[in-house]
Amino acid sequence: MWFTLEPVDLAYVGAAPRHVCADIVLEVSAPEAFDVLTGDRWLEWFPELRAIRWDPPRAAGGTRYVRLRRSEAHETFRAWEPAKRLAFSVDRSTFPFMKALLVDFQLTAVGGGRRTRLEYCWHYELRGFFKFLGPSVRKRLQRIVSGALAALKAFVER
Repeated sequence: MWFTLEPVDLAYVGAAPRHVCADIVLEVSAPEAFDVLTGDRWLEWFPELRAIRWDPPRAAGGTRYVRLRRSEAHETFRAWEPAKRLAFSVDRSTFPFMKALLVDFQLTAVGGGRRTRLEYCWHYELRGFFKFLGPSVRKRLQRIVSGALAALKAFVER
């Protein structure tokens, strides 16, 4: 069963009631890291992902479908700034708990541009009935975020 989430834009970063964020330094340049985030090899590094389909354009306003381990989602890209930022909102999902969700990757060149600090955040709100699950949902999202960052680091640095 599909659930429609509230539409959100980049302003939701400051407006969302819940946030799960982590960051990591990658031993690749920001353009190289951005290419991985916008490329076709997500299945090789994102542990939760089972299938992905990009719909043109690959730019802000573009969409994609993803099948994860426990859910499916349709996403719309809200930011597509090469070597700087990639963000998408989830429009529809089979995961019933979310009321609104924005996923945000922010890249900062460090080490003279040879390395990249990547901050990865989920900004979200749970649906009313599911708010009591807040602590367990947060723990699950923290595992997804930290697992994805560790896997991305291993992927780009091999």
